[in-house]
Amino acid sequence: MESAARSTPLRKRALLAQLLAERAGPVRSAPLSFAQERLWFLEQLHPGNTAYHLPIVLRLRDPLDAGVLERALNQVVARHEALRTTFAISGGVPVQRISSSLHVPLREIDVRSSADPAGDAQRTLEEDNAQPFDLQRGPLLRATLIHAIPGEATLVITMHHIVSDGWSCGVLVRELTACYDAFARNQAVSLAALPIQYADFAVWQREWLQGEVLAKEVAYWKNRLSDAPPLLDLPTDHPRPLVESHRGAFQTVVISARLVERLRGLAREHNATPFMVLLAIFQGLLTRTAGINDVVVASPSANRNRADLEPLIGFFVNMLPLRARITRELTVRGLIQHVREATLAAFDHQDLPFETLVEELRVRRSLSHSPVCQVAFVLQAATIGANLSGAVPAAAGCHAVSAPVDGTAKFDLTLSLLDGAGSLAGTCEYRTDLFDHITVTRLLRRYFHMLEAACDKQDARVWEIPLALNDEAALIVRPAPEVDATLVARAAKVAGPTGDTKALTAGATAVAIGASSASRIAAVEDNPALTLLARLTAAAAGATFVGVGKTPATHVFLTPRALAALPLDAVATDATLVVVGLPCFDSAFARWTGRRVVGVWGPSAGVASASLELIGREAVIASPLDGQRVEVLDERHQRQVVGLCGEIAIGALEKYRTGLVGRHREDGRMS
Repeated sequence: MESAARSTPLRKRALLAQLLAERAGPVRSAPLSFAQERLWFLEQLHPGNTAYHLPIVLRLRDPLDAGVLERALNQVVARHEALRTTFAISGGVPVQRISSSLHVPLREIDVRSSADPAGDAQRTLEEDNAQPFDLQRGPLLRATLIHAIPGEATLVITMHHIVSDGWSCGVLVRELTACYDAFARNQAVSLAALPIQYADFAVWQREWLQGEVLAKEVAYWKNRLSDAPPLLDLPTDHPRPLVESHRGAFQTVVISARLVERLRGLAREHNATPFMVLLAIFQGLLTRTAGINDVVVASPSANRNRADLEPLIGFFVNMLPLRARITRELTVRGLIQHVREATLAAFDHQDLPFETLVEELRVRRSLSHSPVCQVAFVLQAATIGANLSGAVPAAAGCHAVSAPVDGTAKFDLTLSLLDGAGSLAGTCEYRTDLFDHITVTRLLRRYFHMLEAACDKQDARVWEIPLALNDEAALIVRPAPEVDATLVARAAKVAGPTGDTKALTAGATAVAIGASSASRIAAVEDNPALTLLARLTAAAAGATFVGVGKTPATHVFLTPRALAALPLDAVATDATLVVVGLPCFDSAFARWTGRRVVGVWGPSAGVASASLELIGREAVIASPLDGQRVEVLDERHQRQVVGLCGEIAIGALEKYRTGLVGRHREDGRMS
């Protein structure tokens, strides 16, 4: 740790002596670390939140001695103060309360004689993880031993993240194994004494991170994240809730040994690590999916770059915001180099707690999403082996499981991989409030595809890697009708001398909705942008604009919000509903099944730049649009047909690239 050089041995000894002197009583207090402070705040905001549980699931040979196992577990608890810690308010601020002793019981459950042992065991696991911790009363870990299969037992140890992290899980398992083996042989435990405890780290961190040290770290991150987008606006299946929840699910991910070996070779060629290569392609995928060239992804740093921190259990991990700017010209080779340099620089400045960074950046907070980063990427060594839940055997190919597993989600999306022998395996965790299972499956398949492409063609531009999946290759292409320039000219007369773009989109809309001189066009609501588009479309088609309101019309313009509230008898059954803007979801469209609905959207809520005839369930704009194509009028007034992957040019506006999952963002831009 860079900080170690700034603290003299004399000062460290004095600080340690002071802390030891304070340990005379049965319970002592210590300040929270910065990371603990953030989790404590989140617990006050969402009491009983289970998203920050850390479960360890170990498969053990049975029979085993449950009494010895319980004794071994409590020996580990006795070694690590973090496992004996609760949290309270003192003087108006939260503090750690560390007990001098604590006994954690081992709950034992036997379901071998039940009708469904495996199902009962799984339900026990789920119930255990769903049981919230009380940060004030504790304890903040629990253990359950489940007997479901002859010859095998499952040990579940669940901790709250505020006293532990991923590295700590490895420490706990190693020490638990050593203690059990020693006690089973009636031998003394041979574990080195711990030089410090987690509370010592928390005190030191707050003393060190101030003044010039703090200013230097903050300056780096402010410069690095200047003008970064506050939200990675991935296309979603459902509208983002006003207040984020942690409801989630995950899919198991396996990357084949063959591809892993190719990726390792690619990393060696660029003097990079597998982490850098995997992250680079993941950020490339997010860029392509969101249709933007600037993404920030969170990735954890163990934050234990001092030898005396390595054997401790505690919440040390720090999230680093890793930013990538992926221009249209950037190649795979260039992307890897770009991410390599950004990653090395970030880890040189990893000591600034993420919580402090957010405060110093003065990020505008939103209850609907996490600050700075909404997507995370994790690659860690499989130090606990395949005993941990989420680890799966190596497979011949890359795949994601075909069914989601219910759980929780800390971020919108988290790809977490374990680097074991040969293959890479892990999970993709996602918020179910935002994404459907099939969407995440397709995203992962495209990630595998991009990894293969990166190995095959390092000089290919990231934005030009074909990402259509095999089962998406045969999309239905509707005929692209000719657009008479007369339509645009008519609309231009109404739009005025500065309305070229509006006239262009009105001409495209007239063709998209099938308007003619016999059409009667109305707007349901008094929305200026919507009304203008309806009026210009009528002019382009030589049709009659009958005004605003529920006047009988052949084409009715309205927003998704109005569609959801409009009574069925408000428009004629043979009228075309022209839905302008996004989002439009099941709840809005379900009542209109059987009616002709055409969706138009563009860079802003009243500027139609593309059209898609919506039939049946396909009318739900936020659902998959497989089997459909988007038709767009380009700057030469020519009809263009664009599939799920491509570039759209709209009048004098900038070019937009489509995304890869057939979704559309709430700002109206194609994605």
